[in-house]
Amino acid sequence: MLECKTDQILFEDEGMIRDDQTIASTSFPKGQQKIIPTYDKYYNAKLLATVDYESGEIY
Repeated sequence: MLECKTDQILFEDEGMIRDDQTIASTSFPKGQQKIIPTYDKYYNAKLLATVDYESGEIY
């Protein structure tokens, strides 16, 4: 049988922050549609982090 060694155990997480005004106002009372202005561009940032389980080092 093959013997395997693990050098590191890594945990990874990701998230996204959006600059979009519809995030806070997407639900309305039934029958009362609200008009939300939209714009051609919005900005976002994607975040990614990896952590070593044993040492706590962040990559």
